[in-house]
Parts: sequence; C-alpha cells; structure tokens
Amino acid sequence: MAQTVNEVRREDTRTTEEIRQDIEQKRQEIAGTVDQLGEKIRRQLDWREYIRCYPFVTVGAAALLGFLISRRVLRSKQRSARDMLLDALERALGREQKAESLGIIKGLAGAAITRIATNYIQSKLIGERNEEEYPG
Repeated sequence: MAQTVNEVRREDTRTTEEIRQDIEQKRQEIAGTVDQLGEKIRRQLDWREYIRCYPFVTVGAAALLGFLISRRVLRSKQRSARDMLLDALERALGREQKAESLGIIKGLAGAAITRIATNYIQSKLIGERNEEEYPG
C-alpha cells in the first residue's frame, strides 16, 4: 500500500523534454480558454451586438433619453428667460415693487386674452346670424 521513495522514482521516469512538452501543452490549453473568455466578454459588452439582439429596447431607450434631455434643456432655458425678466424688473423697480408689478402684468395679460377671446366669439356668432338673416 505505501510506496517507497524508490518505487515512486521508478514510476515517474519522465524526461525533462516530456515535462517541457506537457507544460507547453497546458499553456496552450490555458491560452485558448482565455481567448475564448475574452471573445465572449467582448461580445457581451459590444453595444452593436446589443442593438442587433434588442432593437426595440434600444430605440425605446434612446427615445426616452432624448425626451429627458430635451426637457432638461428646455426647462433650463425657460428658467433663464424668466430669471432675466425678474432681474430686469427688480433693477428697474426695486425689490418691493417687483411682486406688485408681476401682479399687474398678469392682470393685463389676462384682460387682453379675455378681450381677444370675446371678440373672436362675437365675430363667429355675428357671422352666423348674418348668414341666417341674409342667405347667399
């Protein structure tokens, strides 16, 4: 059962050249495995491959990203225009009068919109009455 040192030496009588060949064969096997893993990882991380496999998901993600970016850009532009108007009012009128001025501007804008809408509705109603009273 237990082998002596001499018996083990007799069983392992490989030459150094056989050992070198065995090491080279194992090295080539490992290199091939590493190359296969590297190619698999490249395919998994390649965005072109992902687009080929999931075209609808990619288009949806791109549309969502574009929508979010456009909202952020538009919102920042709107804020800057509003802030510029408020700053101009503040410089012109002073801080205390800014709130009153904004109220006046809103009131005037509301009155103008109401007047325009009223005139439009009246012109449509009068136009219909004239056609009924004086047909073609």
